[in-house]
Amino acid sequence: MDNTVDTSHLATSVKTLPELHLTGDLTGMSHDVYKNLSFDFKLNDGRDISGFAKIKWQGDGSLRWDKKSYKFKAYEDEACKTKLKFKPLADWAENSDFNLKANYMDITHARNITNAALFADMTATRQHVNDELAQAINFGEIQGFPIRLWINDKFNGVYTFNTGKNGTLLNMSKDNKNHAAVEAAQFNDTTAFKADTAKFDNSDFSVEFPDALSDPLKTSFENLMKFAHNSSIFDFRAHQDEYINIESVIDFGIFANVIDDTDMEVKNAMYVTYDGTHWTMVPYDLDTSWQLQWDGKSLQPIDQDLFDFQGNQLLYKAFAANQDLVYKRYRELRQTVLRGDNVINHIKKFMQSVGEPNYENDLKTWPDLPSEKLTGMSQLQYDMSKRLTLIDDQIERHFGGGRTQVTPNFIKNSDFKYDLRDWTVVGNFYRTTYPGSMNNGSAGVVYSHSGYNQVMWDRIESTPIPISDPDNPPVISFGGKIMLSSNIPLSGDDEILISVLFLDANQQRLGGVNLDSDHSQLEHPQFLKAEGIQIPKGTVNLHMEFAFSRNGHAILTQPQLNFTPTLGNYVSGN
Repeated sequence: MDNTVDTSHLATSVKTLPELHLTGDLTGMSHDVYKNLSFDFKLNDGRDISGFAKIKWQGDGSLRWDKKSYKFKAYEDEACKTKLKFKPLADWAENSDFNLKANYMDITHARNITNAALFADMTATRQHVNDELAQAINFGEIQGFPIRLWINDKFNGVYTFNTGKNGTLLNMSKDNKNHAAVEAAQFNDTTAFKADTAKFDNSDFSVEFPDALSDPLKTSFENLMKFAHNSSIFDFRAHQDEYINIESVIDFGIFANVIDDTDMEVKNAMYVTYDGTHWTMVPYDLDTSWQLQWDGKSLQPIDQDLFDFQGNQLLYKAFAANQDLVYKRYRELRQTVLRGDNVINHIKKFMQSVGEPNYENDLKTWPDLPSEKLTGMSQLQYDMSKRLTLIDDQIERHFGGGRTQVTPNFIKNSDFKYDLRDWTVVGNFYRTTYPGSMNNGSAGVVYSHSGYNQVMWDRIESTPIPISDPDNPPVISFGGKIMLSSNIPLSGDDEILISVLFLDANQQRLGGVNLDSDHSQLEHPQFLKAEGIQIPKGTVNLHMEFAFSRNGHAILTQPQLNFTPTLGNYVSGN
């Protein structure tokens, strides 16, 4: 196919973009075969950078398309021996390796660059960012700007001139043996952390830095795999800081869902380490987003829920074990980086930088661009505003427990709704989710501790629940579900309780009812309930408690308290 057009037919009132001219024989070029060409790069700041370049096709799925992307390695000499490093823009790192992205599937050319800019802004707002990553230009995210590409004096369309995926991008040095970047090259059980070992030859993961992983780095990454694959969510929370930067994992998972990217949660996910032990998640391929499918031929459902992370156990367990942190972080981001106007303006500014005549000329050069009828500023603006609202609801349902921050999955017919801001907490409690049930809404509060040798009552106690007529107190029923983990052995004197306590006007205890979990029922929810309980006369307040006498790991979910003789059937309180 002749992929060029007669330039006399192109729009002449064209917004000035940088122009890259390549000259030379492209015969035999492929994904694996470089060709040596000369280049002249006219930048908008008045610089004219000339030299030679090794060029080959770049990408994976995009290789099937006529408008190719290219790897671009700049050199000073025709033999391509001496690298030519330069800074295309003032806020870029000096480099000689770049990518010329065709963005064939995205006619706007905007998704990949603007999404990377948004994630860089998210990284900048984290509390804990590795020092080397914090010093990487754009926090390890790609940068790019639109250009007009000419090959042998024929216009080849609009491209983006992007930073490459290399050590410069991530601020890594081959002199530091602890620096490494690994990317999921395939979508399989291994790259979803459902295995304990992996291959690093592109059949599972690719090694993006350095050229090959040392044995210690392989061991380190496989330790992360074993941790994600084999840990319960209790152990995950307790030991996550030994393996990962949890803030990066939470940001990655939130962002993947916000931008509706089905091509980054398993395949294309990148994991980097600077100390050879702790791994940070960094997104790279971000164009399958804002509804657009990977091939640009259709739009994905705007309301799809990706919080199962397509089976990625590292992401899934991180979110299940850190429900409180997920909820808090998302609320922070929605007030800042992921505010609707900010997200939309990123796209708008990029498209304005391209200019309508350049879009028209790109389409004249490549009339079969698949997303022409599907996407543009109108579709993106609608999707962004609608998608963010939908994710607000998904976050509330999965992690927030409703808009009033009640305990996730309270019972709709319960007479008391549990607001976590009003609980008294003594011990290691936090929001979490049952394994395997994130999208079923089975969430609650978790307790995690071991090592007590004496009775220490850790508990979470509700706000006082007033009794309107202490002289004629009602009959109540209460209950909830508890799940015990098999990872922590329980001794005979360990107790895990759901309790209701009766208090008089002086806040002295008049009595109470305890529901004790069965130590033998491990990894299975136990529904504990007590019905037909007569509140003692003189009771002014009730307290409901979830309590531990010593050790154990357990979750409480579906807490229910009714001022009736029996409990109603469970109905989700999403």
